[in-house]
Amino acid sequence: MSPLVTVYLPTRNRVTLLQQAAESVLTQTCADFELLIVDDGSDDATPELLEALARGDPRVRLFRHDRPLGPQRARNLALQHARGRFLTGLDDDDLMLPQRLESLLEIEPEKYALVCSSFWLDKAGRRSRMNRLGRAITLDKLLHYNIVGNQALMVTERVREIGGFDETMLASQDYDLWLRLVHRFGSGRRISNPTYVVRTGLITDTITRSSRFAEGAKQFTVKHASLMSPAHLRSQRLVQLVTAHAPLTLKDFGTTFSRGAALLWLKYWVSRTLLYRCLNKFMSNSMRLHKQA
Repeated sequence: MSPLVTVYLPTRNRVTLLQQAAESVLTQTCADFELLIVDDGSDDATPELLEALARGDPRVRLFRHDRPLGPQRARNLALQHARGRFLTGLDDDDLMLPQRLESLLEIEPEKYALVCSSFWLDKAGRRSRMNRLGRAITLDKLLHYNIVGNQALMVTERVREIGGFDETMLASQDYDLWLRLVHRFGSGRRISNPTYVVRTGLITDTITRSSRFAEGAKQFTVKHASLMSPAHLRSQRLVQLVTAHAPLTLKDFGTTFSRGAALLWLKYWVSRTLLYRCLNKFMSNSMRLHKQA
């Protein structure tokens, strides 16, 4: 009998984080799933850990690239072998909260192109709740910026129908998939209950710290420009500045501001001010002193 959900988890050379990520899936309140872990050419102790996980739980299935081919190819390999009616993913440095699958399945995901949730952004132990509000994920909103976040639950056959993850994308592969799904199958849905934890500051080799992230943002705009209005293009210009960690001044207002991304514009502009940086540094120093006391 096929499982209800396939969870794909690509990984490379992150043994400790991988074990935590896998355990967050295996302890879900919804037990009707399979976990497909794709080792993208690890040369550390990852293979030994994966063999132990597979021996300990029959829901775990293993796949491996002999050399690193990139996370998008790892995801597509999992998609090729997925047996679940629904499909969702997990990054190997993130966590699912115990009721994630159950919460997303409760809203009848076959009615939507995708379903997702609010999530916690964990910066070295300091958590902030992101994407707080439940809302429709429309094509118009997605063309401004990625309002889905990091992961979503989808109908597996629909993902296959649109060709899976675009392996030519340098970054934003998830965002690109969300947009194509919504364009093809209609709006998605986000629930307000946070069910996922995005962890940052644990590793240094993340794509968000690399130039590929900024290049991927430009690539995304070029790929989908035919769907975009002038307002969408201004929003995408803002996204490109954000991903490049570039300065943003009031002089950029005319080329980057749109009502569809007004909150993103405001948050980024404030984050670039001297006052914000000083306050953030003060809070970080205060927490360090508190831990030392």
